[in-house]
Amino acid sequence: IDSYVDSRGVVYHCPLVQVKTGKDIGHDDFYNYLRITPTNLKSESVERAQEAAELGIHALGLRSTTAHIELMRVDSEWRIIEIGARVGGFRIDLYKASCDIDHNVNDVLIRIPKTPIIPKKCKGFAAVMRYYSGTEGKIESVRGLKKAGQVKSITKLEQLLQVGERAKFSKNGGKGVFEVHFYNPDRSKLLADIRRVEQLVEIKVAGR
Repeated sequence: IDSYVDSRGVVYHCPLVQVKTGKDIGHDDFYNYLRITPTNLKSESVERAQEAAELGIHALGLRSTTAHIELMRVDSEWRIIEIGARVGGFRIDLYKASCDIDHNVNDVLIRIPKTPIIPKKCKGFAAVMRYYSGTEGKIESVRGLKKAGQVKSITKLEQLLQVGERAKFSKNGGKGVFEVHFYNPDRSKLLADIRRVEQLVEIKVAGR
C-alpha cells in the first residue's frame, strides 16, 4: 500500500495492491510478477492493513511524504515487511488507471502541505505483469507477444529483452523479458485476460 502522511502525521491511504511473486508461479526466483489493484479483500481486512501501515509510519516518525509499505497477511494478521519514504513501483500507473489517482500530484501536495486528492470509489481494476524467464540462458524465441497484444484489457505491452540476449533471474541482476499493463472495469475479465496472456506467450531459452 502507498500512503500519504502530512506534516502533522495524518495518514491518507491509497488502495491496497495485491502482489504475486515469481515463487507463486513456480519460478526459482524472487521478484514481483504481478500487481493488481484494488484487491478483493473484505473491508475489515483492508482496515487492519491500513492500521498496521499507520503504526509503522508513526513508529518511524515519517512526515510530509509518501510512504510505500509492504505487508504480508499471516493468519489474518498483517505483518510489515518494509516501509520506505517513497512512491512504490508502478503505483503511478496502477492508481491512475484503476482509481484516477494522480500519485505524482499527491506526492507534491502532501509536502506543501495540502490534502491529497483520493476519489472515494475506483472506476475499475488495473494490473502490471513483469515476466521473467523460468530458466537462465540465451533467448532463442519469444512467441505469442503479438497475439497477446490484441487482448482487450491490455493498455501497454513492452518487450524488454530481445532474441539473442541473455535471460537472467532477478536475484542474479536480470530483468524481465516483457512487461504488460492491464485495465478493465470488470475484475473477472481482467483476470481472464491475464490468464490469456500467460497461455499465449512462450519463451524459449537455449539448451532448454
